[in-house]
Amino acid sequence: MSKINFFALGGLGENGKNLYVLEILKEESDEVNDIFIFDAGLKYPTDELFGVDTLLPNITYIIEHKDKVKAIFLSHGHEEQIGGVLEILKVVSVGVFGSHFTISVLEDMIIEAGLNLADYRLYRINEEKELKFGEISVNFYNVAHSIPEAMHVAVRTADGLIVYAPDFTFDVNTNSKYRTSISKICDLGKDEVLAVMAESIGSANINRVNNDVVLDRVINDILKSSNRVIFTAYSEELSRIQKIIDLSVAYGRRVAIIGIKAQKIVNKGIETGYLQIPPSKLVSLRYIDPLKGNFNNDKDLVVIVTGNRHKPFYMIQRMCRHQDRLIEIGADDHIVIASPTRQGNEIIAAKTVDEVYKIGAKYTNITKDIMRSSHADSEDLNMLYSILKPKYIIPIEGEARHLMIHKKICVDHGFNEDNIIILENGEVVSFIDGVKVNNPNRIKTGDVLVDGSVVGDISKKVLKDRELMAEEGLALINIAINKEDNVIRSLPDVVLKGVIPSNIQSELIDKIIDVVMNELQLQIRRHKYVDYDYFTEVLVASVAHEIKLMTKKNPKVIINFVDCIK
Repeated sequence: MSKINFFALGGLGENGKNLYVLEILKEESDEVNDIFIFDAGLKYPTDELFGVDTLLPNITYIIEHKDKVKAIFLSHGHEEQIGGVLEILKVVSVGVFGSHFTISVLEDMIIEAGLNLADYRLYRINEEKELKFGEISVNFYNVAHSIPEAMHVAVRTADGLIVYAPDFTFDVNTNSKYRTSISKICDLGKDEVLAVMAESIGSANINRVNNDVVLDRVINDILKSSNRVIFTAYSEELSRIQKIIDLSVAYGRRVAIIGIKAQKIVNKGIETGYLQIPPSKLVSLRYIDPLKGNFNNDKDLVVIVTGNRHKPFYMIQRMCRHQDRLIEIGADDHIVIASPTRQGNEIIAAKTVDEVYKIGAKYTNITKDIMRSSHADSEDLNMLYSILKPKYIIPIEGEARHLMIHKKICVDHGFNEDNIIILENGEVVSFIDGVKVNNPNRIKTGDVLVDGSVVGDISKKVLKDRELMAEEGLALINIAINKEDNVIRSLPDVVLKGVIPSNIQSELIDKIIDVVMNELQLQIRRHKYVDYDYFTEVLVASVAHEIKLMTKKNPKVIINFVDCIK
């Protein structure tokens, strides 16, 4: 009797943080024999998580069963798929398998983290490779996506194939190096397919864009009629960066690519041949130097400003304010936003548009409706299922609405609704002898918050404090005092941020100083020894009350005592 479990530690009911687990159980018991992991990504937080850089999946279950983990399979090199791999590798010794390009991106992440590549087992594979793990075999096939060498994974079990099918399309108009291997999928479809776990992000897409005719025309018109042109692009979307490069070079333009993180991916793209640009057309910009007459503003220059999430927008804002060392945007420039907004960067994107208009530069926003999507829509999903003919379908990758739309697509296409399995993170679906059975177990999941170098140790109180400071401001009070005789050596130093305009702060600062001095004298009169922990609480309350009376705001108040020896 064969037993299989599948569940997600991230990626269901959300965009990003993809981490899916396939378990092969021992026939004679419910003990786990083999664990295979599909992707381990990160997610970017929404604006209310102040100071949090990224979110990672909770991998407690993997750590508890680390001896059973046989492999990690990576579908492609986007951070939503591989951004959490290092956290697993720090605690689990396991082989990681991915395409040449994907492993190259992962290697850069390891080096950037200050770790030793030699300590990890990283394996480059292609769609011709078959892997063996005991009685389990694993195959791969290439798919079209916005980053090179994206792949799907097919695990061959005693009950049939289980296919992991994240981000993809069947786009035949894309560059041949990004194209989906339909013949390989057809070969797999000749065998029995137990289940397909396919992406849902693009399930709601309508009015499919099949070619770049409109996009090319828009960019061509801009390049023909403009002086210096500055494009934004997400660093991971190499196919879009290549499009901008190709059209720019066709007009005899020189191209500069800006963005530290992007430069690494761009270099990998050039090394592997997936990003091509004539050496004579690739420009390395020097710092702006008026004394040497260097402004990087030649009329034939195209600048591609790249980065992830909010970085392209932030960099454009700096250029508009003349705070960037390489580019200062002026009225003669044409700014082209080729990085459609994503969840969490809508506000900074809107602010960027305002900054561009303030400077008087030309502005063009290339919207999603003229760009080819790199995610499967209903046609792509129907085609995949028509070829593979799976017994069960498990929608993955996407928020709840995406998963449910995916399910409706399948039902409308004639699939049995009972065989379309909608899960939540941590919810387990089991198959015994190829038949779905109920599994009441639930795996612990959740978000692990990453704040700079700190992973998972960010309390709700810290987040609440950050939210308070963002909305109400900060009052920081430094008090130099000799705690032996309780004598203040100088007047308290008061710093106010975001409370009231700086030009009218003096009255409030004087009042805060009076409150501090009066409270200290009161404490000394009442107590022989001052309890500074208690005194801090009293002082915070008194200062907050005074600020509330004068400004109607409730800032975060921080008291810092500096103990000064006589």
